[in-house]
Amino acid sequence: MTLRRIAIALVIALWVGAAAADPGAPPGSIAFEAKNAFSTAHGAFAKWRIVRADVDPAAPRSGVVEVEVDVASLDTGIERRDHHLRTADFFDVEKFPTARVRVHDAEPTGKGERGNPRYRAKFDLEIHGVKKTLDGEFEVTQASPPTVEGGLTLNRVAFGIGDPYTWYIPGSIVEEVLVHFRATLPESRQAR
Repeated sequence: MTLRRIAIALVIALWVGAAAADPGAPPGSIAFEAKNAFSTAHGAFAKWRIVRADVDPAAPRSGVVEVEVDVASLDTGIERRDHHLRTADFFDVEKFPTARVRVHDAEPTGKGERGNPRYRAKFDLEIHGVKKTLDGEFEVTQASPPTVEGGLTLNRVAFGIGDPYTWYIPGSIVEEVLVHFRATLPESRQAR
């Protein structure tokens, strides 16, 4: 398993949906989880594309992979909530239709709980017109075809998405949103 394959698979999964609707899109799932006092909302983005994948296995820290996400493709399973999330109250998809992710500075960190190789990387996110760099982790769960699984936590308010959390409004959404991704690298990508 080369680091190039791992990085490409990671980016495929990053910040995007639970099974791409576009047959040309890579397989995988990227789910997000947001909580309030009553429940936990689970969602995903269904449309994305890799716009750059330059990774040298001999120099993993210099590798870069970039992804663009169609924010309007979000799906939480509740149409009314999805519509609200697309409005200016949250993602404002008319003004900010695309989120961008740049993965770089990947470095091995040992083994995960199941004994799989584990990596840490920098994730440059541009969401809702705001750019921030966050740390994320992933592990290789299967060598062939290469499959990665991991996640990161982001503060949605730091990206201008929704109002700050307040304890006295039960429906108020906690600011920290968990993002979990899993991706299997398509065979056609392995030859790159």
